[in-house]
Amino acid sequence: YYGKVTNLDHQLGRLIGQSPEYQALKRANAAITENRETAGVLRRLEERRVEAQALIERGEEPPEAMETELRGLLRKVEVDPEYQRAIVAQTNFDKLMM
Repeated sequence: YYGKVTNLDHQLGRLIGQSPEYQALKRANAAITENRETAGVLRRLEERRVEAQALIERGEEPPEAMETELRGLLRKVEVDPEYQRAIVAQTNFDKLMM
């Protein structure tokens, strides 16, 4: 019984990995990684988000300059075509997995 379940798990994983939705997600994520500007903006956005969250958890308000930077970084990625493709690809993959 265990061997059959394991075999089915492997088959399911293989089929998911071969799906057009997964392949599109993989390509979109690779494109973001290869685009240094987009990757840098996303990295900076995550760093600043973590810093802001730490301040909030300590009961402190993030400085206005930090909030302004976060809004600017977010606006930058929201209009980036590669980021948009990644969001669409992730949404389509999520639908497949539901």
